[in-house]
Amino acid sequence: PTSAQIINNSFSNFVISSTFAGQIRLSESDAAVLRILGTGVNNDTGAVTSTVLVSNNNFTNNTIDATNGTISTWQSSLIGIQFSRVDIFNNRFQSNSTGAMIGVDQWKGQPNASLSSAGEIRIFGNLFSANTNNGPLIHYFNAPKTRFVNNTVVNNTMNGDSNLDAYFNYGLPGIS
Repeated sequence: PTSAQIINNSFSNFVISSTFAGQIRLSESDAAVLRILGTGVNNDTGAVTSTVLVSNNNFTNNTIDATNGTISTWQSSLIGIQFSRVDIFNNRFQSNSTGAMIGVDQWKGQPNASLSSAGEIRIFGNLFSANTNNGPLIHYFNAPKTRFVNNTVVNNTMNGDSNLDAYFNYGLPGIS
């Protein structure tokens, strides 16, 4: 079953700024457009109960200042997913500037918490074009079940730290 549907919308010109705490720059929000938190999974067990569908939307000209230092780019993404079951189908991501287009953290609460969601993140048939990422295109901080299938990824610029400069990033590379 589907618990929520976000279909046929345009999300344009969202701007999330950042502040500094010493040397570390922090985004004022952890997601520029959509934050999906604790949806489609049982809050006590992490078992999947339903799916959030994000489909046929246009995400254009959105900006979220990426974090730096020890804070991960999944916390400054266009779509932020945490402890949820989500399908992202047939969307257009064009001319955005973020830490990551999609950031996923399936821990409930803080990283390394005792409960992680088994909710799968499926990304199918999307266009990622002319975006500037200050980290990876997709940041799977903790995402044990994912699919990235039949998407088009063209003309994107990766400006991130060399540890996070990739199309897909799992966990926190380079940090021990």
